[in-house]
Amino acid sequence: MSQPSTPRTIHDDFETIEAYVVATSVRYERVLVATIPTLEEPRVVDPDLALKRLRCLTETLAGFAVGAAVGAAGRVARYSFGEEVRDRVNLLLGRIVRDGSTAAAVSELEAPVRFLRGPDRPLLDTLGSRLLTRLYRSIPEVRMHVSAIHAEIMRTAPARLPEFAGALARLAEDDAPALAFSDRLVSGWQHYVAAVSDRQLARPAEGKEASEKEVWRVWTRRLHGRAAPDAPTRDDVMARGFLLQIT
Repeated sequence: MSQPSTPRTIHDDFETIEAYVVATSVRYERVLVATIPTLEEPRVVDPDLALKRLRCLTETLAGFAVGAAVGAAGRVARYSFGEEVRDRVNLLLGRIVRDGSTAAAVSELEAPVRFLRGPDRPLLDTLGSRLLTRLYRSIPEVRMHVSAIHAEIMRTAPARLPEFAGALARLAEDDAPALAFSDRLVSGWQHYVAAVSDRQLARPAEGKEASEKEVWRVWTRRLHGRAAPDAPTRDDVMARGFLLQIT
């Protein structure tokens, strides 16, 4: 008589989860190295205010990076493994959005390593060093959330776990989250510059680009202390790729 197979556990897929988390982190770092030197340093009137708002930009971009990484894994589970898995993963992602981040933010009192050479772009140098540090600190958070998605599949559809592991292996080779992060970094910097200087933003094109820039216009209004006319719902936040909100 054949022996029953041993139930699959998180330990069976730990290496696959870890490979996905590390690969995504490496791609984010490459985005910072490739993109930040191409951005323009603004002239600001109030350097202290500019640094304060730079912290908000850092946290917002880190929130999107976490959301892009976790969201990619969440989409696989929500749309590939049946209604019960989808419902449980939706609840899980909803809790993440509602409860916010568990990762520690980068203190403004810290003195991170220099990101850019030369003293002529201090705000970009600060953005690069702080964001790089913040993304490193978000690695345990991404690992925790992806592991939680794995646990929901294990509870409801354990036979599909090998498929989820295979999907994570494919996602580890996918540049989509990093490309999305790069777009957000560029767009977010443009709106940050407009918020701390007299630079005017160009009118966005219609369609997806306009929709994405609307996120940053809302962010700018909140940055100035003016709440958006309609605060984004949980579904709006998840649909746009974020798992964290600035309130």
